Amino acid sequence: MYDYFEMEKLSVGEWRRVIVISAPVMIAFFISFIIFGFWPLIVPKMLITAPNISLFPYSIPIGLAFLYFSIRYRRMDFAILSSPFLSPYFNVHSIPILLFGLLRSPKIFYAVVILLWILQAFGVVLYY
Repeated sequence: MYDYFEMEKLSVGEWRRVIVISAPVMIAFFISFIIFGFWPLIVPKMLITAPNISLFPYSIPIGLAFLYFSIRYRRMDFAILSSPFLSPYFNVHSIPILLFGLLRSPKIFYAVVILLWILQAFGVVLYY
């Protein structure tokens, strides 16, 4: 979704604003290396606590398609839906965030919520 906002700003020629918005995030990112060391190496060890249900890297084309349509048609809901397909780690606790991407079409939103309840009832979606 961040990529969506950045592309929106760049498309209207606000590259300075992109730098102003991105700079604090990048500075905090590098400061985190100073404080915690090179923490991306220990992320796989932290994932033992929650099951990874990501389809990465097979889901990258779907995520890129959602991201393309979000930029082309200027729809933030597609940008929200692209995030789990582009993420190498995704667990069941992240599913409610996806529902925000479906709010524009209530029928699909309610169908997905009901489907998630059914899957939970039959034990398909497992929690630790």
